[in-house]
Amino acid sequence: MDLEGILVESEKIDLPITIEFNEQWELLEGGRLKFGLKGGTLKLNLENGHIPQNLCNLTGLKVLTEEQVTEKFQFPSICEVTTNGSELNLVWLFELKKASSVLKGTLLKEKLGTLTVNNQPCCVEATFEVELKYVHITEVEGLWSEKDSINKQRIAQVRVRKNLCSLLQPYVSRTKLRYG
Repeated sequence: MDLEGILVESEKIDLPITIEFNEQWELLEGGRLKFGLKGGTLKLNLENGHIPQNLCNLTGLKVLTEEQVTEKFQFPSICEVTTNGSELNLVWLFELKKASSVLKGTLLKEKLGTLTVNNQPCCVEATFEVELKYVHITEVEGLWSEKDSINKQRIAQVRVRKNLCSLLQPYVSRTKLRYG
């Protein structure tokens, strides 16, 4: 995740963000797994500044662009972005809507909104957080046997997802900006 601050006029700063989504391998409990995210929450905490609700831009359906060209045709990931929170603590919820099983690709330099600086120094902290329901396992090696019963595999999968989710806490990504 990369957050920029672009001064557009005195005490007004545009905040474009780039977020890259992909699958990742993780070693866990004597095996490994590949996982991705079906969603997550972007939180913006502002100090000495605010973004009026009417100046929040990142909402609606967003198509994630993929730079890698694969041999087989893939539909791009589409996520829906909704916003809530206050002018000082804004929240954007990302949820996979169409195409792939997990979010893959990049949301490139999408403007979150225009920050109004109240006082200096003005600080912006962005975190991307994930709940268990948004963690999706796409491949598994060595964590359970194909000979195990379906019920035993499901129990192991829930345990593994909880362990994986604890590795992603308190946030997946974090960045800070400071003005003044």
